[in-house]
Amino acid sequence: MSYAHHPELFVPWAEITVGRGRSLFMDFVEFRFRLAPKIGVRIYGKAGQVIEWLAGAAWPTDGMRDVAQR
Repeated sequence: MSYAHHPELFVPWAEITVGRGRSLFMDFVEFRFRLAPKIGVRIYGKAGQVIEWLAGAAWPTDGMRDVAQR
């Protein structure tokens, strides 16, 4: 199987809102995009904490919310 190369996607932190939730046995962080609020990306486990640490002061704190499990 081969994968096509796609250009990188850059979304500024100012355009992202973050929510936290829990799915069965695992915590997750959910990113939503201000210009496309119906689209979300969930990151499960410690990876969300790592992304938050790497983002540092850029991590979006306004609009933080708890995400209901669907």
